[in-house]
Amino acid sequence: MAKFRITAAGSKLRKEPKFTAEVLGTLDPPTTVEGTLTKNGYIETRIPPVSSENVFILLDGSAEAVPTMPLPFGPEDADALCSIVTAEARDASTDRDYLLAVAYDLTSSLAKPVSDDGTKVGPFQYSEAAWAAATTDGPAKGLGYTTDHRLRWYEQPRVAALVAAADIKKFRESFDRLPKFNELYFFQLIGAQALAALRDPGRSCQSALPEPAADGSYAKELQAGALTVSQALDGLQERLDKAYVKALEVIEKQPAAIRFFRSQPGDAPWMAVARDEMKRGVSEDSNKRNTAEITAYFAEVGFKDDGTQPWCAAFVAHCMKQCGVADVAATVNSSTAVGTPFWEKWGDPAPDPNPIGTVIVLKPGGAGGHVGFLAEGSSAATIRLLGGNQGGGGGARPDHVGIVDFPIATNPVVARRWKAVAAPAISFDGVEAQAGDELFVEKAPVVMQQLKDAFPEMEDIHAAAILGNIGQECGGFRQLRQRDGQGRELPDSAGGGFGWCQWDDRGPAFKAFARANGLDWKDDKANLGYLIHELREKTKENRALLSLLQQKSLEQAVIDFDRKFERSGTPMIENRIRYARLALKCFSERP
Repeated sequence: MAKFRITAAGSKLRKEPKFTAEVLGTLDPPTTVEGTLTKNGYIETRIPPVSSENVFILLDGSAEAVPTMPLPFGPEDADALCSIVTAEARDASTDRDYLLAVAYDLTSSLAKPVSDDGTKVGPFQYSEAAWAAATTDGPAKGLGYTTDHRLRWYEQPRVAALVAAADIKKFRESFDRLPKFNELYFFQLIGAQALAALRDPGRSCQSALPEPAADGSYAKELQAGALTVSQALDGLQERLDKAYVKALEVIEKQPAAIRFFRSQPGDAPWMAVARDEMKRGVSEDSNKRNTAEITAYFAEVGFKDDGTQPWCAAFVAHCMKQCGVADVAATVNSSTAVGTPFWEKWGDPAPDPNPIGTVIVLKPGGAGGHVGFLAEGSSAATIRLLGGNQGGGGGARPDHVGIVDFPIATNPVVARRWKAVAAPAISFDGVEAQAGDELFVEKAPVVMQQLKDAFPEMEDIHAAAILGNIGQECGGFRQLRQRDGQGRELPDSAGGGFGWCQWDDRGPAFKAFARANGLDWKDDKANLGYLIHELREKTKENRALLSLLQQKSLEQAVIDFDRKFERSGTPMIENRIRYARLALKCFSERP
């Protein structure tokens, strides 16, 4: 028998599986019961203190199924994982690339989602104890997580991001600096004693880690070996590098809003690219010659670099070409973009005050010119630029992509240029419709607008999240009736799902709503009307809308609406996210 958890106070225990049946008693959360699910959406169970006979509890709105096995997860979920981790890392103000590298390392590039002994599951390999520590008293406390949420792989990224952010804070308090990725991973794998060990990396791990460690743990492995802390860090860095190479294959295929992670609120779209290049550590080689990465900047605009060309302008051109906004990329259409004169006339004069990301052209004394992006922290005497071909101390060291202060007295500003475009925060230009999506592409933007008209407080991502769930539930508006194992529509008398949202136990109420309004239940007006009715009225479903409106990312909005409104047994989150992205793309491109 399956397990179910009561989610609503006063959930009614009925004598028969129907609304009109006698109520024998009630249950409150977080009571768990065992039972079977009837065709019309009731849990059939036995509760001796209430009745010697079986009783029935409405699943939808009163209880939820408790998974006993991890939901399937593997390489086929890579795109969805990348999308969700990106959103959660932004929300928690931690590093997406670190989290993905960890997930890929722990799961052998997503191929091994369950540990050999079966105690750790999901992309972040949470054990029951680690999950409880994070969600009961740790950084994810009070967010509504239960023990079985650990088994739903798409719930783990938020917890992992919050834990990483908290551990970064602990490290910074201890060392007065941010941790390197391998130091953070060392700390997260070992625990509190790692902080003391990191203060003397030359010590052996045997002596630096004196506290007892669990069998099979990384700490136990180090205690049994001969590595120093420094050698252990080198090993972890090698593991993270190898894992990130695999994760990067997925990252590079994502839309710009996902691919360029390090955007800041209000950023111009090209600043996200610039921050990522800085994080990647793009630099000249030890002989101060341009590397292959830098030479590629020139090639993007058709200029051949011999390894010695000044490259500040080529870096700016690269950021514009790769920012994900076609109108911006189209402005950089000449090989002359590798020189600063091009940028003196690019775009329009920047507004005053200059926004972060303004293209700044300087005329340093004795130099032909320098260009970069205005960064945070400039003053009346200095201008701070994020750019390439700078930071080398005037030839003392290799130049790189970084942030440098330039005294205005010796580096006069000759141009401040700007192009008014929105950052691609919710643009998914890389999403393409697939065979069978034709009806969804036609209807999704219309329904999104109708939802936004009905709920003015709803943002685009919230409406798209609803459409993402609808797309998965009814096959992109093509399958309005639940089907059996052979793909045949169930007869109306057989129960199961009806309509856009596959209302099952709410199916009778949905069909009654349609009849009362003189509509067939398959009519779009009936489906939209009932959806708005459920979300607007003071019902249990209205709470799903209130929760949805609190979500800050498309991915988390999709997950939240599935959890609170659809309550699907097999979520197929990656499909819901794909439909949501497609809806958002179609909505942004509507006439």
